[in-house]
Amino acid sequence: MQSEPATPIDLPAVAHQGRPVLTTELLARVYSVEPKVIHDGFARNEEQFLDGVHYFKLTGAELRAFKDYPANNGLVGQRASHIMLWTERGSARHAKMISSPEAWRVFDKLEASYFAATEPAASSRTSTPATAVADYEAFAKFGSLIGLDQNQTILRANRATVRSCGIDLLAALDHPPLEAPHQESLMTATELGARLGGVKARQVNTVLTECGFQTCTRTAKGDLEYQATDLGRPYSRMVDQDKAGHGGAPVLQLRWLTSVIEPLRAAMAQGIAA
Repeated sequence: MQSEPATPIDLPAVAHQGRPVLTTELLARVYSVEPKVIHDGFARNEEQFLDGVHYFKLTGAELRAFKDYPANNGLVGQRASHIMLWTERGSARHAKMISSPEAWRVFDKLEASYFAATEPAASSRTSTPATAVADYEAFAKFGSLIGLDQNQTILRANRATVRSCGIDLLAALDHPPLEAPHQESLMTATELGARLGGVKARQVNTVLTECGFQTCTRTAKGDLEYQATDLGRPYSRMVDQDKAGHGGAPVLQLRWLTSVIEPLRAAMAQGIAA
């Protein structure tokens, strides 16, 4: 049986990552429809919704943290495996799909009051071990994608987690300092050139690019930026330069293992970028 419609003023303040959001059940109530209408509308038009723009799907540690936050009591069943949180833009998409004068009238009220709140009552992401683990997993996944080695990924993800929620997971576990694993030397293009008999760094980068080991693009400032390709990743690592770039992001530099020298030497012998 459908609950009594809720007006935007009656809604509990729910937030995620500092943004006002609505659960599927709350959105269904304000639009005077069953939750199944919201579920089915999303299922039919999922390609029109972007995670992080129109909705957030919480699972695992993030979901546990959301459940544990006192202000969210009763918003999600204890056995639920996930929860969908709809942003202002996601709520507008559902109003469009429902396509009734009532839905648009209610969305206008949501837009003017509920979503207009510049300071939601509280973010659902509180500083708990569960949210710290969720943040760490996200940072670690990104670190792996950009080519950081295992220990660099752990250290950088832990440092980013401290900044995001104030919890140092390594310290909480009393983990001893991590040591970098023994590996081949990591070299810049200049150092590779020296090993190749005095070849200039620019020519080394040209060979690396033409062999398909890296891509080369220009930043907004006009600087050259290199990224390893799938072919080049086994021969390379992204190394943290221990300094911050634009917006506080870490500065990473592509370095090469000595194992890339022989493929480069062979390519140059064949006349690539000679």
